[in-house]
Amino acid sequence: MSKFSALFAVSASLLLAATNAMAQSSPSHTWAGALSDLSDRGVELRFQALSTIEGFIPRDGSTEYRFGGKLTANAKFDLGRLAGLTGLSITARFEQNLGSSVNGMGGALLPFNTSMAFPGEGRQAGDLTAFYITQQIGAFSFSIGKFDMVSRATGIPLVGGGVMGGFRHLGLAAPATGVTPPYLFGAMATYSTPWATFAVIAYDAESAVRRDPSRGLFRNGATVLASATVPVTISDLRGYHGIKLVTSSTKGTDLSRISETLLPDAARAAVPRKGGVWYAAYSFQQNLWQDKHDPKRAWGVYGQVSTSDSNPTYLSLSYLLGIGGTSPMPGRAGDSFGIGFFRYTISKDLISQLYPVLPLRDERGYEFYYNAKLTEVFRTTFSAQWVRPVAANAAHALILGLRTQLDF
Repeated sequence: MSKFSALFAVSASLLLAATNAMAQSSPSHTWAGALSDLSDRGVELRFQALSTIEGFIPRDGSTEYRFGGKLTANAKFDLGRLAGLTGLSITARFEQNLGSSVNGMGGALLPFNTSMAFPGEGRQAGDLTAFYITQQIGAFSFSIGKFDMVSRATGIPLVGGGVMGGFRHLGLAAPATGVTPPYLFGAMATYSTPWATFAVIAYDAESAVRRDPSRGLFRNGATVLASATVPVTISDLRGYHGIKLVTSSTKGTDLSRISETLLPDAARAAVPRKGGVWYAAYSFQQNLWQDKHDPKRAWGVYGQVSTSDSNPTYLSLSYLLGIGGTSPMPGRAGDSFGIGFFRYTISKDLISQLYPVLPLRDERGYEFYYNAKLTEVFRTTFSAQWVRPVAANAAHALILGLRTQLDF
């Protein structure tokens, strides 16, 4: 039995135990009532179903359409309620993609549709994207296991509040770093104070997408990410400033000699690998309006600027800027919107080595989305992107998308 199978077995046992207790106390329940009863006993379950249709419209070509979807199951087991282990919990997340998307079209570097980019499409469309144990002790928490970094990034306020509900383009929804994989195996520690929140994550440098940890970890190095987030209030309007620093012992292909990979296999093996991987970012968010009774209902400005080693990391400088959050339209308190711009600068070594075989340039674009809450469990989102892809010979493109989201 693999380690993942054992983890599934533990989760299933906890879920069955809680369900059995619920059934014994009250044999008749609606679905919503059953979930509520489970939550009271320490088991939180949440399911999401997403469907999407999108069109890729290049400036000088024919339009391509794709249909896809995603099924997501989230579970959190409070072992304090279930077993008397105060502060201990288990969190799990499974994702299954269906159909296809426009990702990869038109010579673009970053995915147009974040929700369909991970864990993948086709035969690689399903994965246990998160499974970790957390111990909370006051303001300190420690977690170990597999983490879904995409969902964590897209859960930031104003940016969108979730991979299914906000920006679609990865450059805005979950800004690319070149050093942090979408899913990872590692350990995380956080400490919160009234004036700042600190976090440190140590993780395997390799991506954990559809990967069994029993086959070995840290074979290609370890990475450490440290961050600090400082809340700032201006005229009673909430905001924050944050910094993120990443360093890694992993080595990647020396981009200053990447052209040698175009040689026959015998010579390709001699291409050296290079270390010195690092990444740094500064980000901010500032509400320009917020509800006096519910500060989470707000809209404002946000931005980020980051830089990295540029070799062996393929990215150099990147920045994004936008405005978004709760819809300002009267009577649409449950809606959200966003307008953003991004630009990702590619390593100069990579550009020079691939030219003229594959001319590259910075990738940049804009996105607008509006997410409408139609019922308590059903939403629909329209989005429009304009992207100038990284491939210098590729045409600019317009990407239109419509998605529906069911939460239960």
